Amino acid sequence: MASSTVNVLEYLRSHTQVDLDALDIEVAKKMALGRPFEDATSNPIDIFTQLQNPANAGLAEQSLLTASELHPLHPTLRLEELAVEVAATILTIRIIPHIHGKVHLMVNPHYAYDTQNILNTTRRYHSILHHLNPTYDPSRIVMKVPATWEGMQACKILTADDTPLRIQTLATTVFSMQQCILAAEAGCISVSPFINDLESVVYPSDAESDNPDLQLCYTAQTYYTQHGLATRVKACAATSIEQILRLVGVHAHTIDPVHLDVMAVQWRSEAELRALSLFGQTQRSQYDGSLSYGNDKARFQRDFAASGAGRAAQGKLDRALDVFGEFQKKAERRIGDCDCGV
Repeated sequence: MASSTVNVLEYLRSHTQVDLDALDIEVAKKMALGRPFEDATSNPIDIFTQLQNPANAGLAEQSLLTASELHPLHPTLRLEELAVEVAATILTIRIIPHIHGKVHLMVNPHYAYDTQNILNTTRRYHSILHHLNPTYDPSRIVMKVPATWEGMQACKILTADDTPLRIQTLATTVFSMQQCILAAEAGCISVSPFINDLESVVYPSDAESDNPDLQLCYTAQTYYTQHGLATRVKACAATSIEQILRLVGVHAHTIDPVHLDVMAVQWRSEAELRALSLFGQTQRSQYDGSLSYGNDKARFQRDFAASGAGRAAQGKLDRALDVFGEFQKKAERRIGDCDCGV
């Protein structure tokens, strides 16, 4: 019996939560096949891109002026850094009526190994949100924190906070199961395994090889399910439609608008799509037992350093933080170049 033909994006959405990998208001308004995206996510690359977007004319100036008003409350913070956070917050407030779920905001990547600065940043974002929109819903905001030991300690503190403002976190720049396990212990609501090295996504011509890690998403999700952990897997950094389709069935996938547009007009055999996905195949996980790092930083660092051949995961993490850090500086310079009398 011949398999039915289905729309590729609709098929993906029937098995995986589809998120928008940008704070692009126009894309969010357009939706996908007539339905809003669940979540929208951002990082310094996206913030810089949105600052350059003609549709956001005046955003840099508005952000710098607002940051100048708020700067006396944060006197140790550089004005341009605060202004980038304000820009991300303004974009969040604009886009949130056009999505169904949450907006994900990334902390400054330069704080990846600084627990206190991560805590300060996550709390400051909520303070800025309250300043700009006192009626905002904190449950619709998720802070993206690099999955370093120090970053996950910050997430653990935020998870344990019993004040009315409960800050939700996602572990980003994830390249190993050690990070996935640590993130679940820290109470992150999601982890984002990077399918590809960030360099190969941002600078495709500079990539040495196309070596995607699709297996990590499957292994992490299987581990969480086996051990009754609430943390969800949110895949990211796909560079092709085929990579996305290999992960149909992952909890969530944050996807570039270009790939979404292509899938929206593609039709393929349902049997073919089903056969492509790792989640439709029975595989044995190498992490059958329950693992815990607790407060053992030395053990985590040792295991993480050994993950992958030749410290591959640590190298990918370092390179990803370098790329994000580069765009953080670009965003700050873009705002700093404003001529608005500040």
